[in-house]
Amino acid sequence: MPVSREAVVANFAALRGCVASLHTEAFLAIDVTMPQAQLLYIVATRPDLSMTAIAAQLNVGLSAVSGLVDRLVEHGYLARHEDPTDRRQHLVSATPDGLAVIDRLREIDDDLFRRLLVGLHASELAALDRGIVALVRQATLLAADASEPTRRPERTPA
Repeated sequence: MPVSREAVVANFAALRGCVASLHTEAFLAIDVTMPQAQLLYIVATRPDLSMTAIAAQLNVGLSAVSGLVDRLVEHGYLARHEDPTDRRQHLVSATPDGLAVIDRLREIDDDLFRRLLVGLHASELAALDRGIVALVRQATLLAADASEPTRRPERTPA
């Protein structure tokens, strides 16, 4: 029987809710807030990001980003320095301690995922693996599409 995309989305949302409740304690043991964790993820994947670019990614104002960055710099998780090409801009990078926080968050997720897999039968594991491989393929395609510069239509001679 075919499954609708909306049913899959609903099931994924239910899984996300269960996962959140299962790793809340471990997540709270890490001394960053959710907005700080989001900022760390963004900066860890794109080093030397400008404050303006971070604000755009988080969809918040510069003052909000400045406060988040200040707190993460105080914790030693981010470093801020002048942009060598524009001294008015500051660039932000994750420090080794900041990258360690990201690694710890990923470990929490990986450990929980392993616990979830323990109760699955071999056929369920195989089906789940096929589904994850398909999702990785789709995510790779979406990422490639997102990284391609938008092309302007060529002008036709008048």
